[in-house]
Amino acid sequence: MSSASLPGVRSLFSDVDHYVDCRRTFLLRVKWVSDRMPRWCASVFPSLVDAMVTSKTGSVAALSSREHSSPFRVLSVGTGAGEINGMMIGHLKEKFPRIRCTVVEPCVNEIRKYQNYVIENKDEFKDIQFEWFGDTFEAFVRSGIEDINGKIKQFNFIEAVEAVYYLSNHEDALEEMYDSLAPGGLLLIIVAANNGGYHNLWKQHGDILGDDRMNFITSADVKDAFKKKGIPFSAVPEPNGSRVDISEVFDENSDVGNRILDFLTHICHFRKSVPQHIQDDLMSLLKSKKCSEIIDGRVLFNNSFEAIIVHRVLSH
Repeated sequence: MSSASLPGVRSLFSDVDHYVDCRRTFLLRVKWVSDRMPRWCASVFPSLVDAMVTSKTGSVAALSSREHSSPFRVLSVGTGAGEINGMMIGHLKEKFPRIRCTVVEPCVNEIRKYQNYVIENKDEFKDIQFEWFGDTFEAFVRSGIEDINGKIKQFNFIEAVEAVYYLSNHEDALEEMYDSLAPGGLLLIIVAANNGGYHNLWKQHGDILGDDRMNFITSADVKDAFKKKGIPFSAVPEPNGSRVDISEVFDENSDVGNRILDFLTHICHFRKSVPQHIQDDLMSLLKSKKCSEIIDGRVLFNNSFEAIIVHRVLSH
């Protein structure tokens, strides 16, 4: 049984404005843009950039840093308003003076926010060329991933941060990303950790929460996909993990709590539409050790992520 088969229950995607509102409420609560990703980009990401430059295999990425006529090509999948992509570009441009970034984001309003941010910070994005594609990754593959010679376009760095959930077929999409990776380049996938609260929530209630526009997958699924394709990868857990206070979710009168609940379940107005017995079961699970820990009466949801990293070795 999926949410689509429950009378009166709608996917969160059925109301784009509500989805964006719920997502931003949750990201503010987890300090995604203000703390977690800036910290990760400052402490972990530079070593990934250095690996592209100093790889013993000798990378196309390293060559492009010396040959200014060839820009360093970036593909960002599910960019949102560009906060995280912008942070990464900030580190990349220290090594690669010319960057061409292709942004793939299905929400046109989010692209506009990113475009406005680029305009407002034109000095920061000097010498950065942008290509904007306002549709899904699958549509991007169908319409523009091949060059004029019919060859697959290659990118030196591809990133999909919290985006694989929204791919219609994550295994095929991950293979497409790998095939689009230049020799010596790097593919970065950031996704919910398989030992986090999402894993147990989705595992137990996947039949209820399931939606054809949302894949409830974790880092374990991404790793399995690469293993099936014989693609080597490494995994880096989020340093110290992450816990987010979701106590307000258990207050029926809390607007913030209800938006967070809608985002966690990806069901539009979950509390008003889902049958009570399902609500009771899911809320009990959210408060259990499988998903959260209780400290000083507050419910802290395990919201840890894991970075899956693929280096494409230079062919000889």
